[in-house]
Amino acid sequence: MSGLTYVVLSGGLLALMWIFVLIVLWTIRADLFGPKVKRLPQAATPPPASPAPIAGPATAPPIPAPRTSQAGELVFLDGPLRGRRLTLRDQPITIGRDSDSGLVLHDDYVSSYHARLSPNGSGWVLEDLGSTNGTYVGGRRISGSVPLRPGIPVKIGSTVLELQS
Repeated sequence: MSGLTYVVLSGGLLALMWIFVLIVLWTIRADLFGPKVKRLPQAATPPPASPAPIAGPATAPPIPAPRTSQAGELVFLDGPLRGRRLTLRDQPITIGRDSDSGLVLHDDYVSSYHARLSPNGSGWVLEDLGSTNGTYVGGRRISGSVPLRPGIPVKIGSTVLELQS
């Protein structure tokens, strides 16, 4: 074998070894720090109110329509929170592994921001937030938003829960 062939083969082998080392380091970094997670957009602040008219007929302020209560409970049927209950209020709740979530699930199969449960009219809507392992309602994987009815099991990671009114 000529000297030039030996140098080229040695250089190629050395380059392949460095590529292997970089792939291993990249994999270890991803395992330690997790994948890059997109943050949920912050709620937009409402525009400032326009100034009140200076002169005009005196009218009573409009009476807001009574808001129906969305109160309900999440009952945990299986998983680390089995047997517990969470009372829901009239506001959305984010479910995920991140500490910013309203309902934190410590589970490797749950995304940082996995799903959102929101009041809608007289019921609740469950929205998958692009989770890796999916959100299952009644045994079917959902994409986007679906209305959530009481008594239907919801599976997020290894946690199974259901809405009760």
